[in-house]
Amino acid sequence: MNTLDKQFNKLAKDQRPKYPPPFSLRLTFEERTKLDELAGGQPLGRYIREQLLGNDAAPRKKRGRYPVKDHEALGRVLGALGSSRLSSNLNQLARASNTGSLPVTPETEAEIMLRS
Repeated sequence: MNTLDKQFNKLAKDQRPKYPPPFSLRLTFEERTKLDELAGGQPLGRYIREQLLGNDAAPRKKRGRYPVKDHEALGRVLGALGSSRLSSNLNQLARASNTGSLPVTPETEAEIMLRS
């Protein structure tokens, strides 16, 4: 990794929001079973948060269940990508590049930098 990459990674890391570390709790099988029963069908984490914090619990961020609007188009694109073997070829190029066995001339490197 070159110096510019290291600087970028450090800058990106410094700008990430700081979250508290996750909390872990060990339960016996009986305790876990009882907790699952009390939670009913809702996720255990949500149930515990509601029991501990009540109305003071911050609302959780929700991701859309289906972020892709056109599943048919996505299926066609993924099918075409799979049948083109492009991903396999790209993986082979990346592997060769990472192991240093891909010969790259200065002209090729300049062309890559120009297009990226």
